[in-house]
Amino acid sequence: MNGAGTQESPYIIMTADDLYSIGDIGTDESYFRLGADIDMNTSKYADMFMPIVLKCLDFDGNNHIIRNVNLNVVGGHALMFWIKNDEEESVVNVHGLMLENIRLIGNDVYLFASWDKKKYVINFEYCTFNLNEICYLTEAKNTEGMRNCIIHDTNISVTADYCTFAVNVDFSKTHPFFSGDSISHTQIKADMSTYDFALTDDAYNALFSGVDFADSYFFGTLERRNNSASSNYSVSSSDCIFSRFYMVFVPVSGIAVTYWRGTLATPCFYDSEELKKYIANARIETNNSSTSMNAKNMLALTTEQCKSAEYLQSVNFDCMEG
Repeated sequence: MNGAGTQESPYIIMTADDLYSIGDIGTDESYFRLGADIDMNTSKYADMFMPIVLKCLDFDGNNHIIRNVNLNVVGGHALMFWIKNDEEESVVNVHGLMLENIRLIGNDVYLFASWDKKKYVINFEYCTFNLNEICYLTEAKNTEGMRNCIIHDTNISVTADYCTFAVNVDFSKTHPFFSGDSISHTQIKADMSTYDFALTDDAYNALFSGVDFADSYFFGTLERRNNSASSNYSVSSSDCIFSRFYMVFVPVSGIAVTYWRGTLATPCFYDSEELKKYIANARIETNNSSTSMNAKNMLALTTEQCKSAEYLQSVNFDCMEG
């Protein structure tokens, strides 16, 4: 592999074998950069994908794509990246990375995980992750002190800036996408199918748990396969802070009321017309007795209002320039 592993001369990854060598030659201070797209279907890992060990300080995707990952671990953990540095607490920077056609099926599913009980912060910047099939076979079992989510396990926290996450996910029971993270200038598109929802007293297993969102957009579709359950049965967020947050939420079936929990630090809004195209009386409610929630900041707007910067500014939504 070319390069010296320094910031000025990172190791250049050209093949799938190079990618797997990170765990062997990397250190907590190493720099790696993708020099080409990597297609797992054309590698020896096509039929037997193994988690990629990231032992480094910096992983530069260089706007290249890792594609066609297929991992089915029924009865076990399915993960794509295993973070494994030596320090008890360390930071890993991941930027310019693109993932495409990722299929992970297991009792527990993580895009990034660390099982060595160390603490990691992953800083994502300008990444695009298209997760085509995520299948979570067990019910969520998070608590306040143990916050696993699809993007990472409980030993990892994430910051994401100028990223895009597109996920097609099948849940046994809804599970967080992010947990304990800081997300800004980021788009999240989630097409979800689930047998059941997290209850209002099961808040740490909501779609987002303990996340600080700013200047971000969420588009979600949610289909419930258990039509016998109550139609007012979902928690969409818990213990979160939302600033300048925009949402289009489409309940494909089975939901009339979506409960949105968290602190609305600034005016945020959702497209009520889009919601009611599918269920006539569908609505989003803030379901939290905390006075800090400032429920008046959750605005139900028409599609036209959502698209009008002038109107949004008139209701004190701080639109970004450009």
